[in-house]
Amino acid sequence: MGNLQAESALRPDNLENRFANSSGWTDESYTEAVDSGVITREMFMDGAGYGIAQWTYWSRKRDLYDYAKKRGVSIADLDMQLGYLWAELGQYRSVLNALLNARSVREASDAVLLDFEKPANQSEENCAARAKLGQCFYDQFAGGPPETAPESTEGRPPSPTETSERFLTIYRRFFYNSDCYKQGTRQASSGVQVHSTGANNPWLRRYVQPDDGRIGKNVNGNDHNRPGGNVCAGAYIGKQADGTVAVYEALPWDMRCWLSGSGSQGNANRLGYVGFEICEDALTDRAYFDAAMDQAVLLTAYLCREYGIGMDAVRDHAELHEMGLASNHGDITHWLGKFGLTMAWFRDRVREAMEDGITVKYVDCDEVTALYQARVTGGGKLNIRSGPGTRYSSIGQAADGSILDVLEETNADWARVRQGDLVGYAMRMYLEKVEPEDPAELEIPEDPETDLPPANAVKLTLTLPADALRRALETGNLVIDCRSGGVANINYL
Repeated sequence: MGNLQAESALRPDNLENRFANSSGWTDESYTEAVDSGVITREMFMDGAGYGIAQWTYWSRKRDLYDYAKKRGVSIADLDMQLGYLWAELGQYRSVLNALLNARSVREASDAVLLDFEKPANQSEENCAARAKLGQCFYDQFAGGPPETAPESTEGRPPSPTETSERFLTIYRRFFYNSDCYKQGTRQASSGVQVHSTGANNPWLRRYVQPDDGRIGKNVNGNDHNRPGGNVCAGAYIGKQADGTVAVYEALPWDMRCWLSGSGSQGNANRLGYVGFEICEDALTDRAYFDAAMDQAVLLTAYLCREYGIGMDAVRDHAELHEMGLASNHGDITHWLGKFGLTMAWFRDRVREAMEDGITVKYVDCDEVTALYQARVTGGGKLNIRSGPGTRYSSIGQAADGSILDVLEETNADWARVRQGDLVGYAMRMYLEKVEPEDPAELEIPEDPETDLPPANAVKLTLTLPADALRRALETGNLVIDCRSGGVANINYL
């Protein structure tokens, strides 16, 4: 409460003073503009602190917007903001634990300030000032020192991880340049393999490239999205440039990853185990550990739900090695052990997350506007390959007549194309550009009812190859004579 008082004076429509002074918006006009749609969802992510907790960072502020719209209330609705704040705490397990178990106001206040709000000013003076405000609320409402507060949880709101639906954002950044993606082996997903990197570097930019504006650049060129690498996970969990822990998907979930290595009984990669890496740090920061494991739990729960995977098929690298299905590594058991935890604890949390429910949102970091759309021709299935040439492996096929997005005309013979979540290369000779219809040329009958065929109409369907139909129309050699109420449909191949 003390931190919220300092941030917003407990006003849910509070707009950051710095932004208000420079933009001309007031608390009231800004709120009305967001509610009415004058300020859109994208515009709302303008870096201005807003609301009772002064949400500022783009993803948190965006989720606040979505939370309000889903409930059909104003962005300044106090009950909505409190509900969102409580749901957010489910993503910051260490902060929530500190609030539920703190033995002093200062301990609780520091947890919120340093690990949840994370302002630029984290000085002792600011910490003391925030705690002083919190103490005023405690003295007014608690009626006794923290040490004498009852241990009962009666009246305490339920833990978000016990009763509230969880939210997971997955940033999609496919590793098109990696040999793993280019090999592109598709298979049914039957398990989840949990790995950690074994290196003191929690930053996603070390492994995930190119930069999407959130993770930062790897100037060393040793990321995993490059030719010649022998490791490629299905996803990576670690810190974005601002320190926020996030999940980045690197391969389609049904594409074989290169992660486990081989053991005496086989290879988990080849048995359908989807795998992800958690970026390790020095293994001493409990706050980062909690945040990273929380994302790992939610990702695992999501994969288990989507592919019907049971808990007996959720294994870390160390367990897979003991099963003879992976090389000899100790992750993530060695990291869990630093905090007295085990993979049994991890699987229990996955079960809880599945019971609570998970809402997953994908953010496509590879959003590329198509040059045009093209129809597959040739009468058979068209291979989509990992590179522009027949020497590259096929990573999928497009059926004859299906529509692809053409992203790039690579050369005279090949084009980079997209079909769903599959991006690869196809031969241009089998792609026919689809010309968009000009609405101005469409004829709309004045009275649609008079254009309906009579009940006893005779229907004639003529099917011609496209080239033959085009030539016939150009030369005037196509004549359709419908008599006695007949109806003619002209189709082309």
